[in-house]
Amino acid sequence: MDRHSRVNRIVAAAFALALLALQPASLALAESPLPSPSPQTNTDIGMEAHALLGGHVRPGAWTAVAVHLTNNGPAIDGELRIGSGTGTTSQYGLEVHLATPANQEVTLYAQTQIFGSKINVDLAVGDQVIARQTVTIRSHDSYSPIVAVVAEQPQGLLPQINAALVNPNFATSTVITLGAADLPPRVEAWAAIDRLVWQDVDAADLTPQQAEALRLWLGAGGQLIIVGGTTGTGTVRGFDGPLDPVTGLPQDPILPFDPTHTVDVAAADLVPLVGALPSDATTIPAVAGLLRGGSILARSGDDVIAAQQSYGRGMVSLIGFNPAERWLTDGATASALWHRLLPAVTSQALNPLQLTDDSQIVYAMQNVPQVALPPIEQLFILLVAYIALIGPINYLVLRRLDKREWAWITIPVLVVVFALGSYGLGASLKGSDVIVNEVGVVRASQGSGRGIGQVYVGIYSPSRRSFQVSIPGGALLSNPISQVQNTGSEQPLDVLFGSAASHLRNFEVGFGVVRGFRAEAPADAPQIESDLHLGSGRLQGTITNRSDSTLENIAVVFGGGVAIVESLEAGKSSTIDINITTSNQYGYALSERIFGSSFPRDAATA
Repeated sequence: MDRHSRVNRIVAAAFALALLALQPASLALAESPLPSPSPQTNTDIGMEAHALLGGHVRPGAWTAVAVHLTNNGPAIDGELRIGSGTGTTSQYGLEVHLATPANQEVTLYAQTQIFGSKINVDLAVGDQVIARQTVTIRSHDSYSPIVAVVAEQPQGLLPQINAALVNPNFATSTVITLGAADLPPRVEAWAAIDRLVWQDVDAADLTPQQAEALRLWLGAGGQLIIVGGTTGTGTVRGFDGPLDPVTGLPQDPILPFDPTHTVDVAAADLVPLVGALPSDATTIPAVAGLLRGGSILARSGDDVIAAQQSYGRGMVSLIGFNPAERWLTDGATASALWHRLLPAVTSQALNPLQLTDDSQIVYAMQNVPQVALPPIEQLFILLVAYIALIGPINYLVLRRLDKREWAWITIPVLVVVFALGSYGLGASLKGSDVIVNEVGVVRASQGSGRGIGQVYVGIYSPSRRSFQVSIPGGALLSNPISQVQNTGSEQPLDVLFGSAASHLRNFEVGFGVVRGFRAEAPADAPQIESDLHLGSGRLQGTITNRSDSTLENIAVVFGGGVAIVESLEAGKSSTIDINITTSNQYGYALSERIFGSSFPRDAATA
């Protein structure tokens, strides 16, 4: 039987996340930041800070810190900062404006040290720190699964989840409990969560920013398990988001079935999920409805009570009944259920938001053809001309003038003139302009129209200079991951975030080198739908462009096979047929098969 497979990530497009605006460069070198002075407490200012996600962080990923500020004194224009203040690590700041009186909630983002256990949050006015609070964090490695539980009564779920995650073949899992308010409003700070279990907390309590972050996290590969409890359908329906004013249906539903009512479910209906029933199994209530998509895990009559479906690269499971029911907490029964809901995963399936190695992207960013050496033919002609000028030509001219003794003067003069001319020619050919390279990728789930954008920006300067860099759109700016993890150190950045733009202050670039940084933000992505089926070693079906513009150079990748669609107009579909049994028989790299080879190939084997 053919297996039905949906391909959710089809387009890997190099989109510009934001326009880079370089301010006039200063020739003065950027000075290293001085150690931050001891705070001089301002009694009119109140500050409370805590890290979201319960303070659980991962190296190379963003940490979100919620800060509550009050001001009972004169108005203050200052800056919230996270950083060591010693110049050895990057500093992240956020402009704040505290009127009289003021009561503000803001979120500050930073990349913490790999083995850090705490961070300082400072409120500074100019160079003076007027308030400071130490925030505790707990750093996890990139390969240990982290399961977050958001529940009204998490103690009913934790023993079962912890028992199910014990597996000697995989890294030890960590289970944390959170409230809805602990979830960051930006998806970049969700990298510490691999799976999210939700019960009895109203999803409608999520802010629009948190709801979008949840969808982007799912699209990138997160897993959401929603289980029933004591609140019926009320707390579940909020996951589907706002309704379309015309159709009355959810605009972007993520639930696999529509939770419309509750039913009493016979214990026998749960056998597909829990296996053999214990002797005390009884009828239990469950949220039920009609299937929207995905696969059915359990049903009661015509009603679906448990189902799961993919959302982008992630998965959403909706289990209508309460796993904390007394007979469902039996050892064997609970183990079978939670192993089905939380299957063991390899390290490659973790960290859907985190690139553990971006060295290849950084290498591509540092490739600046404009500053490459001239062709060897030009250098050879230049060398021959130089030898001819100071040798035969100089001799013939002096002999014609009968002044051959002047060679002691003409030869050094010609050498100097030729050197200056060569330098001038090289400067005119290569110029003295600053060169900016961008490599951008947007990862999105099909049909959503939104994705996670990452743009690597490299700046080449022909001289040692420092720049004031501005990125519109409020992107989060950081050093490339490979620079920090491979060397254990970094060239510190001084970042100032803002709602309109983010800034790199005194971004110093050395002579003749490319220095880069990474910008991350949610971004618009083209809407593409796929209807693809796998069978008999072939992936076949169609992809449809649901966006408003023509898409070019679309690559569909599956099982080592690649299909290229050169152009797809808005609203049009294209047929896909990939033979994965014979794909890439010559062993070409995926990049070569998508973008073509930079070296000529034999036509017979291309």
